[in-house]
Amino acid sequence: MKTRRIAYEEILKIISLCEAVKTGGLSPFEVDVREKLKILRKYLPYWKTLDEIINDAEAFNELVTVIKLQGDSLKMQASMLYMDSELLAMKIKTLSRESLARSLLESWRPIVALDQLTIQRIQEAIDYWNTLPPLSERMKREETSLTPLKTLTLEDTYKLKVLTQAEIKERIEKLLKELKEKADGKGEVDYWSFITEETYEETIEKAYYVSFLISQGYVQLEYDPVEGRYTLKLEFEKSKGDSSIPILLSYDGWLKVRKHE
Repeated sequence: MKTRRIAYEEILKIISLCEAVKTGGLSPFEVDVREKLKILRKYLPYWKTLDEIINDAEAFNELVTVIKLQGDSLKMQASMLYMDSELLAMKIKTLSRESLARSLLESWRPIVALDQLTIQRIQEAIDYWNTLPPLSERMKREETSLTPLKTLTLEDTYKLKVLTQAEIKERIEKLLKELKEKADGKGEVDYWSFITEETYEETIEKAYYVSFLISQGYVQLEYDPVEGRYTLKLEFEKSKGDSSIPILLSYDGWLKVRKHE
């Protein structure tokens, strides 16, 4: 079971890596396609359910897309060679007069045009300006008051009596203790493995308190775009500066991780 979970996480990392390439976050040449195909071949015998087979096929399809992006990039780089002045001059010399004329017509974009005002158009312009209100009235703007957006802080939860300060403090201390117990020798814990609970609601709640630990500098969240992995790193001193890493915690994503625990 543990080997299947590791294999499944490797497949998810491949999919995440390829998605980063498609969104422009990584160069397609940063993906070692041959190595990733070896990983797919290695873990193929472990798949037993339909969802596992579908994810394996999705990972393979994403690698095919990366290969296509690599080819498109090479074609674009090769086509840029024709912009060289000497090569362009040689190509022009080989064209016939008809081909040159056709190319000129297809690429010609006139930048000068001749236009003439008539008495009728001038009269229309005068009538238009005469119907406009005075400039002093047109420049007036209605005064509006904008209410700034607000966020719900922990202090607000105290005031609303959603949670007491003692309850929140107890949960945070318990969570920090659990994090230290599960950390490896480097003081790191996999984010998804740590926050995943028996129910989706419990997972959301735990992710919220983890975000509080991160914002307060007790824990640092790191993201590896190559591996597609989020890691919680213990910090015994509060970090300086603010940072934000958005993470989509959907129900479907929770089901996938929960199924392979």
